[in-house]
Amino acid sequence: MILLKRCSNAQKPTQSMRKCSLNSPPGSSRNQLHALERQPCSIARVRTRLQELIATLNEQMAEVETEISMALEQDEAWVAAAAHLATIKGLGALTIAWVLTATCNFTPTKTPGAAANYAGLVPQVRQSGTRVRGRPKIGQAGHARLRQALYMAALSALQHNLLIKTFYQRLLAKGKPKKVAVCACARKLLRSAWAVGTKQQAVDVAHAERRKAAVT
Repeated sequence: MILLKRCSNAQKPTQSMRKCSLNSPPGSSRNQLHALERQPCSIARVRTRLQELIATLNEQMAEVETEISMALEQDEAWVAAAAHLATIKGLGALTIAWVLTATCNFTPTKTPGAAANYAGLVPQVRQSGTRVRGRPKIGQAGHARLRQALYMAALSALQHNLLIKTFYQRLLAKGKPKKVAVCACARKLLRSAWAVGTKQQAVDVAHAERRKAAVT
């Protein structure tokens, strides 16, 4: 019953997810603080306020992640799926929550391609009759909030997931624009999440280490 209720509200963000989306990311405040500290002259009160803001945002993020974990723990299948998805480097608690709620734990997406298409991460051809207009590109179709969450997760994965980072660099070497490459990384993350979630198993660490050694 809980699962069915969640599926019916898959397009609607939870209260915790709304709270997180309304707050400014701590990274923005950290960047402001870093820029301030690099100035030859800075105001101590401004620096203190930025430090307090960063601390407050970090506390709120911790509270949101706790609330998300408590919500997911209401269903054993979702607990297991969240644990498996957490083994993918780059997927945090908020992204995992979006993936599970938006796709209803992957029940309506029978293939990884279907999951990517549902999120709107598959480039679409703009066609009028028999005329094709421009190159295929990602537009406004699909689940926008899920796509946004995966895009931000891809940026994180570029720092922490060597396989995603290598994939990204290979796309850049082929001349792909940075945003196109990041979207491709987001799509790759979702396909990995689909495989891990549907097969109900964590990322094969040994296999990942072998691939890591192969690309270094």
